[in-house]
Amino acid sequence: MFTYKNIKNYSFLMIGLLLIIASIIPKGAWSYFNDVEEIPNTLAVGTCSFEAITTPFDLKNMFPNRDGQTKTMNITLKNNGSFFIDKLSLEAILDKKNYNGNGVASAENFAEQFDLNFYANGELLNEQTLTLAQIVAPNKPLNIAAWFPEQGLNGGQQLNLTVEFSFVLKHNKYKNKFEGKSLPVEFRVVGICGSGDDGGDPSNPGEPGKWDKSSLSFNGPSGISNTQIFATVKNGSGSRDMQGPVRYEVYWIASGNPKGGTVVASGEIPALDSGESYKLTYTPTKAGIYKFKAYQRPGHPGKGELWSWSIEVK
Repeated sequence: MFTYKNIKNYSFLMIGLLLIIASIIPKGAWSYFNDVEEIPNTLAVGTCSFEAITTPFDLKNMFPNRDGQTKTMNITLKNNGSFFIDKLSLEAILDKKNYNGNGVASAENFAEQFDLNFYANGELLNEQTLTLAQIVAPNKPLNIAAWFPEQGLNGGQQLNLTVEFSFVLKHNKYKNKFEGKSLPVEFRVVGICGSGDDGGDPSNPGEPGKWDKSSLSFNGPSGISNTQIFATVKNGSGSRDMQGPVRYEVYWIASGNPKGGTVVASGEIPALDSGESYKLTYTPTKAGIYKFKAYQRPGHPGKGELWSWSIEVK
C-alpha cells in the first residue's frame, strides 16, 4: 500500500508491508505461519526519495514460550535523494474485519502474544521488548529514527533493520483460544524529509543558509583490525562536495552505551567529494565499548552529528 500526503513543508512517504498472521494447532501443538511478498515500493518527491525493501520471509512452526525460537523480517531503508530524512517511524494496522476470532479473543489480544525486538548490525536497538499490539494504530508510531547513528537517513544512506518475532503466550486464559485464527497485519514505514530550502538549520541560527549540501554518514565497514578500531564515514553520493573539514571524536565506556562515556581522542575529517569515503582509526588502550562521533557541515538540516555503531574491545 502506498500513501502520499503533502503537509506544509514536509513530504510524508508511506510504504505498506503486508503480513498475514495465522495460528494453527494440530494435535495440541502451536504453529505460526507468516508470508511477505517482495513488492516494488519506491516513492519520490522532487529530490526527496525514500525506499523500503523487504525480502520474502516465512514464519512456521513457532511454539509459544519456547526459549530461543524466533523468526526475523529484514527491511532495507534507503534514502535515494539528497535531503536528510529526519523522521522515520513504524506502525502496524490490524485488519479486524478479516480476523476470524469468532468472539473468543480480540485482534488486539492476538497481537499481544507476539513480542518484537529490533536489530541493526547485530546490535539490539530497543531497550525493552515490545509487543505487536504496542505499535498498532492509533497508538503512537514507533520512532525508529532515534535508534540510528544519525537520528535519521542522510542522502545516499542505506540502513538494514531486522525485526525479530517471538510467539509468547501471555495469559493461560488464552490457551487454545487462537487455534485456527488468522489476522492480516499491515506494517507502515513512514519517512519525512524537509522541504529543500536553503539549508538553514533552525536549531543552529548562527549558520542560516550556509549548508554546502554535503551529508555524511557511517555507511561502510567498521570494527577491529589488528590493534586498531575503525569506522568508515562517507559523503553520500546524492550530496555535494564538502567545502571544508569537520571534526570527529572517539568515545569510550567500560560497559553500556559509549554516548554517555568519555572522549578519548579527536581528529579531523578532510573535505570529501560527493560519494567519497574516509576511514577513521583509533588504537585503544583499554577494554570496553567504543563509538566514533562525527559532525556535519554547518547548517546541515539534521541533528548536526552522527555516531558509528558500537565496537567492543576485549
